[in-house]
Amino acid sequence: MASSTASANASNVMAAANPDKTISKYRNHQYPVELWWTLAAFIGLLTVIHWTTVVIRLTRIKKGPSSVRAGLHFVRAAAFRVQIPYGVGHSINVAEFLAACAYIVTIFTWQFINTTDLKGNRFTLRYWTNRAGHIAAAQFPLLIGLGMKNNFISLLTGVSYEKARRL
Repeated sequence: MASSTASANASNVMAAANPDKTISKYRNHQYPVELWWTLAAFIGLLTVIHWTTVVIRLTRIKKGPSSVRAGLHFVRAAAFRVQIPYGVGHSINVAEFLAACAYIVTIFTWQFINTTDLKGNRFTLRYWTNRAGHIAAAQFPLLIGLGMKNNFISLLTGVSYEKARRL
């Protein structure tokens, strides 16, 4: 009983000595959740686009004007046929490159946002080192989900296993 009250008092003293601890703990747990909401919104957008095209194809709605079709054809050709070489004998198309860049920018945004402590010191190690571990650990379910051949993201978005594993 005495040791539990002593440890509670010690933690209260430490929290009072470092008011940044409460804020950093909150952000360390909240930012991976916000990152997942962003990923879910992106997957949801891809899902809506995919299933809208499926419904249009199945109901055989007349195609749009030729100028719209030509614009879509140009965008598709630029995004999926243009290859960007990297390494020896490897290449990636523009759509995959842009998706990978957007993913990296999103992760770094949540990693380095609000890293100023209450004293005004920018990029305090306390904020971004622990947060990096939380964000990295939060990515494991996505890695496991995309690593399987038959996964729910491919079912929802229509992106094949071969393309999803390269992202």
